[in-house]
Amino acid sequence: MKAIEESKISVVIFSENYASSRWCLDELVKIIDCEKKLGRKVLPIFYRVNPSDVRKQTGKFGEAFGKVKENSKHSLDVVEKWRTALMEAGNLSGWVSSDSRHESQLCEEVADSILEKLFSRSYADSMGLVGIDSHVDKIMSLLCIEPTNIRVIGIWGMGGIGKTTIAEILFSRICNQFDCFCFLRNVREKSEKYGLVDLRKSFFSELLGIEIRNIEMLSVVPTFIKDSLNRKKVLAVLDDVNDPEQLEALAINDDDCFGLGSRIILVSRDKQVLSSAEEVYEVKGMNYGDARQLLSMKAFKQKHPPVEYMELCERVQTYCKGVPLALKVLGSYLCKKTPEEWESALTKLKRFPDCKITKVLEISYNDLDEMEKKIFLYIACFFNRDHKSMVEDILGCDFHTHWGIIRLMDRCLVTIVDDMLEMHDLIAEMGQDIARRKGIILCNSNDICDMLTSTNNKANEAVEGLLLNMSEIGRLYLNDSVFLQGSLKFY
Repeated sequence: MKAIEESKISVVIFSENYASSRWCLDELVKIIDCEKKLGRKVLPIFYRVNPSDVRKQTGKFGEAFGKVKENSKHSLDVVEKWRTALMEAGNLSGWVSSDSRHESQLCEEVADSILEKLFSRSYADSMGLVGIDSHVDKIMSLLCIEPTNIRVIGIWGMGGIGKTTIAEILFSRICNQFDCFCFLRNVREKSEKYGLVDLRKSFFSELLGIEIRNIEMLSVVPTFIKDSLNRKKVLAVLDDVNDPEQLEALAINDDDCFGLGSRIILVSRDKQVLSSAEEVYEVKGMNYGDARQLLSMKAFKQKHPPVEYMELCERVQTYCKGVPLALKVLGSYLCKKTPEEWESALTKLKRFPDCKITKVLEISYNDLDEMEKKIFLYIACFFNRDHKSMVEDILGCDFHTHWGIIRLMDRCLVTIVDDMLEMHDLIAEMGQDIARRKGIILCNSNDICDMLTSTNNKANEAVEGLLLNMSEIGRLYLNDSVFLQGSLKFY
């Protein structure tokens, strides 16, 4: 019993004569018991016997079991335990030997499977990743690995906050507890580039370990796929989901597609997409200590910054506001640079945000509809940390502002604290940069001064708003024709 409990995997070989041994039946009861209580894996090999005969105790296998029952001095309770163990073992996913393939081939398949489960491929190593374990532990408690129901969990947060990294670590730690598993990356990008049918093929091919080509319909899951998966405990992570249709295409809400004990993890920036999840875990920014350590590891290759860089690190942390992506990008960029170069880089960031950070954050903006984009830009440029009710009054009903703000909250682009709209500084900078590039809203004092003194009114027609800090400019000689533009707003 000690050996069974301390083993990660038990391989049980069922032959026609297996059920004639009381010792084998007693050991099977112990093995199945460990599977239930301790989560140990059981891999059955049905050697020249049909799994249904094991499950139902029929055929020659059933005859052997009948004889051991007749000759047994054990109580009916013990016999019932044997029967239950056989039924549960017959339901497990395993291998069936046949005359159509060599036994050596079967042995190789079994060995490969055991090796993969024992030394599963790790998509990420948490060594060197700061502050990751607390997130993983909290999500593990939401997953409830032991119960046999099917459970869907969401991981939600803004771009660059570390959702995918957390999902990778979680996946690498628990995947060997499942019969089959799949980490499907870049769901948004793949569905946009190749379509939902191709996304579905990739998903089921990886889960089943075979190439699937004959899936052309999205409305139904082929019977052979359901029959293969609905008796297996499946782990699936879908990374960067942004549309409920993607979940429909991958049969996430189909109760008959995956076996009991399956766990589905959805990673998204959009909370509305996670409406089918039983629990949603929000990933928030790193705490001060973890952020300082991550920045220092990237910039100085040590846990703590040198004394002469302490104040500069403080300013970088204030800029990044706990976003791991920003801390890593800027830390790597500032590595081996002098304090003077740090100072110059921080000054430059005030006007031109880092393109690597902006590129990731801007994905959330691109997913908005035109009205939501306009509301987002107005908040980023004018109304960050203003009262929500005031903003709704200013923008008016034409903007459908109330609904637009809700959608921005779902996408982690804005939060509401005590009726105040709050936007992360990096997201606000990204919005201001988009507005500047589009020429819709000007926030930089130099750009605004150029516009107000320009005689080229046609070039200024796209401008809808100005955010001007008067303390940053001197005396101006304005071109009064600028104020004839009906769409221009001043704050």
